[in-house]
Amino acid sequence: ELKLIHLNATKDKFFSIIAHDLRNPFSNILGFADLLNKNYAKYDAEKMERFTKQLYLT
Repeated sequence: ELKLIHLNATKDKFFSIIAHDLRNPFSNILGFADLLNKNYAKYDAEKMERFTKQLYLT
């Protein structure tokens, strides 16, 4: 039973680290996508293509 408790705590710690490490990159991607969505009319097709390609590569 103690081993199971330890393994469960290790799993929880692992997923906590993964979630933390992914939060910032995903927030940046979502923020950039939101800016593009709100300002798409300001950019020509060439710029939008560059922006969306960069977003995809991120």
